[in-house]
Amino acid sequence: MNKNRLFLLCFAILPTLFFSPKSAFAIDNYSEWSQSTSLPYNSSGNQSFVFGTKIYNFGGGDSITYHREILSSNINPDGSISPWVNRGLLPIIVTWHSIVNRGNDIFLLGGAKPDPVIPVVSSVDTVYSSKIDNNGDVVGWIQQTSIPQKLARGGTFVYQNRIYFVGGLVHTTSSSENVVSTVYFANIASDGNLSN
Repeated sequence: MNKNRLFLLCFAILPTLFFSPKSAFAIDNYSEWSQSTSLPYNSSGNQSFVFGTKIYNFGGGDSITYHREILSSNINPDGSISPWVNRGLLPIIVTWHSIVNRGNDIFLLGGAKPDPVIPVVSSVDTVYSSKIDNNGDVVGWIQQTSIPQKLARGGTFVYQNRIYFVGGLVHTTSSSENVVSTVYFANIASDGNLSN
């Protein structure tokens, strides 16, 4: 292809990209998203998962208040969600925590707590477990063996009866943050407790 033909091809295509109503560069079309029932409070640092046909939301908050509430909402056939229902409380005030479930077993790992008050926070190494009961409530938190390092904002998943904590950061009261690359795991016993 010679230079003249390439120039003509570019001259013909570029105006359609920049001036067509559905441009490849358009970012103002959000019609694919629908708004559903909002949480009862502003929330960042919260964690969620789906169990059955319910969404469970754990904690979160803003720069003034951290919430311990555990909320659930039914997922409707059209994708919208029903009003939020209180299902219990987290065992501690925490944000940037990790939550994961294995069936109705729930695990809360790490995070950051007010130290002494918000907005100053420091990472924690605590691990708790609980269960979703037959009514959909989360009751009876049990403290488990801590992760070996105080970490917040890590990734968590369960695979073949093991729970993993991936990466995260150490956050201290001096507001310093140290991001880590470590991966920790523990076995989950048949009763839902962690073991070696």
